[in-house]
Amino acid sequence: MGLALPSRRSPWALAWSLTAATLACATVALSAEPAPVSLEWKFEPGLELQYAFPQTTTTEARVGGKDLKTETVSRSEVSLKVVKLDGDDLASGQLTLERMRIEIKAPEVGAFYYDSAGRQRTKGYLENVIAGYDALAKRPFDIVIDRRGELQSVTLAEEYRQRAIEGKAPINTIATPRGLTQFLGLNWPVLPAEPIARGATWEVQEEVANMALGKVQSKRTYKFEGPVNHGGKRLDKFTCTLELAADTKTQRGNLTYKLLRQSNEAAMYFDRAAGRFVEGQSKLQLVLDTNTGSQQFEQTLTTTSGFVLTGAKQPGEK
Repeated sequence: MGLALPSRRSPWALAWSLTAATLACATVALSAEPAPVSLEWKFEPGLELQYAFPQTTTTEARVGGKDLKTETVSRSEVSLKVVKLDGDDLASGQLTLERMRIEIKAPEVGAFYYDSAGRQRTKGYLENVIAGYDALAKRPFDIVIDRRGELQSVTLAEEYRQRAIEGKAPINTIATPRGLTQFLGLNWPVLPAEPIARGATWEVQEEVANMALGKVQSKRTYKFEGPVNHGGKRLDKFTCTLELAADTKTQRGNLTYKLLRQSNEAAMYFDRAAGRFVEGQSKLQLVLDTNTGSQQFEQTLTTTSGFVLTGAKQPGEK
């Protein structure tokens, strides 16, 4: 009679078999990692996209035993229209600031409101800023854009250029790829030229404008997080960190600002199937040492901003 006897495998043999099984599982898991993907914008003649760019900045400080707070809320609405394709990689179209709204609540100047649509506005404050928006709102910029989402050229019709000059808008700066990107607040990343895998990172160094510090050297570090479920859709997620030059110090009249601390976070979502960015959010906080000559205090600037695709008209759609 043959009896089934217990295994007499040694502990080392058992350990090895478990290790081998673990390695096999790990190999399967690694092979399941998605391959690098090529992401690009998809353009067709007649396509029209509408975006909104909301932003809120609060400035808080305690001066002379008194708490002061200023809040600026803005919202721009921008349209992108594709006119024609130029080969496989480029598209010609128009970028237009359809509407700009700004609301400021400040203890020093009271309340201020501006709407480029002309419905409401406060006179006597930021006249040079709103003159520029008045001159450029509803004026289409002719652009060439590539499938990475990077502007290659920007032009403005001479008629609109002259109005902008009369409105004291810095049109020679704005009517450039970088200038228009900053003016309209197009704060999504330019897509990498090569296929990217989850976890890939890259850096962009540039000069940015800050409301207190002025022009500052910065470094943005982007990371591709891969596909995620967001808002009921499968979207590709990017994250970004922004680092301003740590030794930044700015003199404005009798005011001196020095950057003490900074923190930020940002996330953006790309619709691979449609070939466009659809949403993004960011938060930036700066703590500044402020010296007025007679007083020295810290102030905290907190900016939350983002973008959202609010509409999309397909070619031929009314």
